[in-house]
Amino acid sequence: MVRDLEPPGALADNASYPFEFRRVEKQFESYSGIMVRVRYFVQVTIARKYAKVTKEEQFLVLALQEEPPLNPPINLEVGIEECLHIEFEFSASKFHLKDCIVGKVNFNLVRIKIKQMDMALIRRETLGQGQSQIVENETLSKFELMDGAPVKGEVVPIRFYLA
Repeated sequence: MVRDLEPPGALADNASYPFEFRRVEKQFESYSGIMVRVRYFVQVTIARKYAKVTKEEQFLVLALQEEPPLNPPINLEVGIEECLHIEFEFSASKFHLKDCIVGKVNFNLVRIKIKQMDMALIRRETLGQGQSQIVENETLSKFELMDGAPVKGEVVPIRFYLA
């Protein structure tokens, strides 16, 4: 909805106008990805006799929450039958961008040689649905968890900061 803040006339000096976004749904947070960007702007247009002057100013929309309502821990078991059984445990499943991810890797069965173990933080961007869906992955950071062969019962602690 376009609303006039000033009646027609001459504007000789700088002017400030208070405004607010009432009943305007900002469904998504601001986001910049590989294939998609969600941005919000305030646009000001000054109509003159001979030409319009338009100015846009970008602003961010962030959903501020203290803590996600349901944030269960992650327990993941990975293995190769009769050869390897590893358990990953993380304290939570949702994190703030300034949080610290805390967890551990438990080696319950080790009958094969492992040289090293890495953990990657990946941003996955999904565009579209069904057959025309496009998925882009970007590795943001990679962390070495272990170098050398683990033994049964060994626990490797995990702690990395998202900030």
